[in-house]
Amino acid sequence: MRIIKKKGQVTIFIIFGILVIAGILAFFLLRAKITPGSSGSIEQNSESFLQTCIQDKVNEGIGLIMKQGGYIKPNIYINWEGENVSYLCYTANYYRPCVNQEPVLISHIKDDLKDYISKDFENCFADYGKSLEQQNYAVQVNYKGFGLDINNGKVIITSDSELTYTRSGETSKFNNFKLIIPSRLYDLATVAQEVTAQEAKYCNFENVGFGLLYPQFKVDIFKSSSLDKIYTIIYKKSNEQFKFAIRGCVIPPGF
Repeated sequence: MRIIKKKGQVTIFIIFGILVIAGILAFFLLRAKITPGSSGSIEQNSESFLQTCIQDKVNEGIGLIMKQGGYIKPNIYINWEGENVSYLCYTANYYRPCVNQEPVLISHIKDDLKDYISKDFENCFADYGKSLEQQNYAVQVNYKGFGLDINNGKVIITSDSELTYTRSGETSKFNNFKLIIPSRLYDLATVAQEVTAQEAKYCNFENVGFGLLYPQFKVDIFKSSSLDKIYTIIYKKSNEQFKFAIRGCVIPPGF
């Protein structure tokens, strides 16, 4: 009985030892996959690092643009519910239609957002080079700036900046970075452009008809005490909102 018991204990220790060794091997294999060690893994990790680094700043900029009528720093605006909401169409005169203040709204938004994240993106690129150096790579960073575009459902950041890295006598270069950050900024700004165009032409926006054609959006209109209109465009699935102001065809008080 003692012999059988000892054999059973030995078997348990052997199984336990195998499991420990397997766990250690799995750890190092997983670590090898996520630590840059080849051209492919460097490319994948670089874009992942940059996206993680810059995404909060991009979303912060988008948030400001959405709640301030397309501007990081509004010029002509109304303070509404504690926010400075830009006039996208404005006239100071009574009875007169408003004048479109930003005919190329999408282009302006791209420029504003790019300027807002520019310094942070450059810092992120430098930080990634430092992270590789900490992993015993010899690194050369040639920063060349970046491009930013907005499209249906996304913000796209591209850069042909060069990252050259060397370890164990092998040198590789990567210079084609592309980051995609989900956002309905483009879609909402496109609706804002349509609203502004109708207000400038007709002193009104046909909300009911628009809602039938584009049910994914909801357009709320609030009239202030000074008869300004505050528009809130909502993308229903994500509840992302774009706010802006209109002042046009205003009738003087007492009429």
